Amino acid sequence: MKFKFIVRFSVSFLLIFYIGIKINWSDIIAALLDVDFRVYMISVFFTIPGPIIIAYKYNILIKGTSLALSIQRLIVINYITRFFSLFLPSALGPEVVRWYKITRNKQGRSFFLAATIFERITFIFVLLLIGVIALYVNTYNREVLLLKKQFLPLIVTAFIFIAGAMAFFISPKIQYIIKITLKRLFQLKEESKIYQFLDNFALKDSFFPLFFKLCALSILWHSFFTLRIFYLFKTMDVQLQIFDIIWMGSFVLLLQILPVSLAGIGIREGAYAYLFTLYNLPSEKGVLIGLLFFSQMLILAFLGAIFNFFEK
Repeated sequence: MKFKFIVRFSVSFLLIFYIGIKINWSDIIAALLDVDFRVYMISVFFTIPGPIIIAYKYNILIKGTSLALSIQRLIVINYITRFFSLFLPSALGPEVVRWYKITRNKQGRSFFLAATIFERITFIFVLLLIGVIALYVNTYNREVLLLKKQFLPLIVTAFIFIAGAMAFFISPKIQYIIKITLKRLFQLKEESKIYQFLDNFALKDSFFPLFFKLCALSILWHSFFTLRIFYLFKTMDVQLQIFDIIWMGSFVLLLQILPVSLAGIGIREGAYAYLFTLYNLPSEKGVLIGLLFFSQMLILAFLGAIFNFFEK
């Protein structure tokens, strides 16, 4: 565990160090002084509902099970996850903390893990789909048109992976085949914890109603996320079309999901710096967008720290 933390900290540090020697920090400071903090606070306002929407997702997933909690409790837990996620990989941190908080001293841990994976797959599907649609609406920027061709194999691969993962949850037959294969491959006994884990690794509700509900909430989450990014860009007087903002924000967020750095530090700033150059915008402004985004993560983390402090 310590080794993984050191590796991810090192990746974040090296990325920030590399960005630091490539950009002009005096330009970043000058751009920071020009930030309209009234507009920044509007962006912060659209940040607050994110954990609340995620709480409603998990309310749907665990409703009627032994893990069921009130929506108020789930909201508190989801804010607390934002605090601990600062010290963990952005893709795994909130999920690990949420899993611990909800399943502590209870049965159903393997079910909740399955529910968490299903929620993440659904979220990534919506995020990728919205990002791809917005990206392919862009037909005027030559650099972006070239980027589309480079992204195409990755996009197709991602959708194939998502489809394969969802197939597991759709078909009980596929679940049965995979579980039986793993049991025989590792010669698991019925009383073993892994055997019991595999038996319980499934959703409690039927796939499609659950899928559409989670997709609807993911789209709502993404709407607030888009407004958050839109007003962040406005704080820096960055003039881009709404579809450019949507695809850029979506793909940077997808990059942050990769569990290679702490809280996405370095990846986010570097990605925005590069993407800004496609529109002939200063890379320094891209780095500052990433830093302002991180500052909003700190605000959520502060709220989570307060909830965690007063938690019984």
